[in-house]
Amino acid sequence: MKNMSTELDTEKVAGLGAWAYVGKDHHGMYWYDLKTLASAAEIKQSLQPIVGDSVSVSIVSWLGLAPIGFV
Repeated sequence: MKNMSTELDTEKVAGLGAWAYVGKDHHGMYWYDLKTLASAAEIKQSLQPIVGDSVSVSIVSWLGLAPIGFV
C-alpha cells in the first residue's frame, strides 16, 4: 500500500485471512503478506474504505503475477 501514514489495522480486515506485516519504507509504502482465498478485487474492495482514497493498493499474488512494470 502506497501513501500510508501509519500501519494498517489488520483487525479491521481480519476476515480476509491471515495478515503478517512485512515492512515499510520512508515514503509511506507498507508491505503485508496476506494468506487468503479472496480475489484481488475482493481484497481491494475491502481495504479501500479502511485506508482511504489517497492510498494506492497493489496486489502481487503467490502465483508470481505482478502489475506491469513492477519488476
